[in-house]
Amino acid sequence: MAVQSLPGIGWSFQIEITGPPGVYSVLGSSDLAVWSDVGTVTNRLGAIVFTDVTAHLSSEKFYGALRQSPPTSMVFIAPNIMDEERERR
Repeated sequence: MAVQSLPGIGWSFQIEITGPPGVYSVLGSSDLAVWSDVGTVTNRLGAIVFTDVTAHLSSEKFYGALRQSPPTSMVFIAPNIMDEERERR
């Protein structure tokens, strides 16, 4: 999983969360010791942009993301699974 900053709009701050599909909690901290929930996003395709419209309320802020769960309708197919199936035949 990766969290990357993007240019914000107005007083907001945007981050892009890249990782496996699922529900992510976006966390924020002003001192790296105490973290609080800033929001929740659902990443359906591998990347999602989260906008923190409260970013201007802190002089500095650190961000992180924590994956909560995969979508209930998601089916995981491991890389090369089709190749392995062909080799067995």
